[in-house]
Amino acid sequence: MRYLTRLNALSGLAFVSLLIAVRLLYVSGNGLPFPGKWGGTTAVIPGGAEHRLVVFGDAWSYTGSRLENEGKSWPEWVCTMWPCRLESYSQKNHACKGPLCGSVVDDAELQNLQSDLNSVREPLPDLRGQIDQWLAAEQAAVGTNPADSDIQARMNSTVFAVSFLVWDVWKFLRMPFDDTKGSTSRSIDVLFEQLDRLPAQSGSNDLKVVLMLSIDPTFLPAFDVSSGQKDLVSVVTNWNQELQEKAKNWQGGSIFVFDTNEFLLDQIRGRQFYIAGMLDGNGLWDQNPWDDVEHPCVETTDTGKWMPFPGNKDERCENPERFLFWDGMHLGPAANQMMGTEIFHGIDSSWNNSTSTESDDEQVQETNNTPINRRRIRRSTSLSPES
Repeated sequence: MRYLTRLNALSGLAFVSLLIAVRLLYVSGNGLPFPGKWGGTTAVIPGGAEHRLVVFGDAWSYTGSRLENEGKSWPEWVCTMWPCRLESYSQKNHACKGPLCGSVVDDAELQNLQSDLNSVREPLPDLRGQIDQWLAAEQAAVGTNPADSDIQARMNSTVFAVSFLVWDVWKFLRMPFDDTKGSTSRSIDVLFEQLDRLPAQSGSNDLKVVLMLSIDPTFLPAFDVSSGQKDLVSVVTNWNQELQEKAKNWQGGSIFVFDTNEFLLDQIRGRQFYIAGMLDGNGLWDQNPWDDVEHPCVETTDTGKWMPFPGNKDERCENPERFLFWDGMHLGPAANQMMGTEIFHGIDSSWNNSTSTESDDEQVQETNNTPINRRRIRRSTSLSPES
């Protein structure tokens, strides 16, 4: 009996030691992924630099356990080039029987929609929940490590990214456009109400935010054209216009707007120009990185076309880097690298965090007038609070 008691005590001490060691790894930034609400992860990837990138969003920004050969997500590419410490609260898509399986800006708004999409379902991870997670983790980090107690310094080194790209538009499928306007406005109001919590927490009105515009889901391989699509184009346009207008008036700091939809359309148009043997107005697409911009590299056997097929190599393309899409809902490895590179350049130029040498800066200035840079600049907008 005494032997069992001593064994239990030793086991308990070992378990507590393990918890302390894991917590120290998290605080030091030499990372392990920690489970979050809805089964997501907070991935802390050491970058060996003073910068930090905190990401909120859907599976387009997810950095947890990714499928073999899927490659890095765009936030991981950003922190490879910057470099930076990456903290991602983006949520992966989850298995479900309904038409919505990914993060939205506001799940309460989704519940209020009077449509056939609002069936009985589990709550979806939204921006409010993700920011709740980050605030709790931030408070724990500050309380645990005295070296991190200067909240102002932490915020000065942090860039936030908000990347809800698909499901907030997808939820309006089959709804008349006029019926979506009020819901769009309410969701975008909630988005900025949640962003306001960040400067309120830090006492700073000089935050740096990357805001990614929504995409047109009708271009995704998972989209079923028989579902109807004409109104979705108007929904995307209205969503992105309202998002940009609201961003112009945000007083919490400066916002770098990335036109994700234009990025996606550029890749699809580029393939079409190349096949036709044409150059676009900027003289681009004499070369083309894609073999396919319509079909996914990984086919799915599930009726829910947004869910990737988990393992049969016979269902996977031979050259994932030549496919624009990895599965029915997400970009492939080459596209993620391209998008991460563009966002890195936007962060670097917008907030003067360049790690380039003087000669590198001169080279960038010399190449700013090339077609590819003109296209990149058109996709990106930097907004500062109006005085």
